[in-house]
Amino acid sequence: LVAAPISHSNASLSGPPAGGGLIIPPAQPDADVGNFHIRATVGRKGPPEVLGPYRVDLFCAVSRRLVRSVWSGTGGNYAFENIRTGPWNVVAYDHTGNYNAEIASNVTATT
Repeated sequence: LVAAPISHSNASLSGPPAGGGLIIPPAQPDADVGNFHIRATVGRKGPPEVLGPYRVDLFCAVSRRLVRSVWSGTGGNYAFENIRTGPWNVVAYDHTGNYNAEIASNVTATT
């Protein structure tokens, strides 16, 4: 998982930012912070298997507000750390446009 900070103004679906990175949109103080995480892998199950990188967005399932955005690593692994339990909606986008987005709804973060 790539986690070097980048500017939100550089966020795009055109591919991972130079050097990879974590995109953090404007936060609501303390509203989404917690001691929980979501760690998973995203990718197209083969053949051929295509594991990444993908842009992965975390939305509050109640308000539909974008909370965080990360790029998965080349193996498709991603993580959202230090969040509340949820519920969350997780959306993974293929920046190449070859595949549809993958959506996991009502996800609960774990310790």
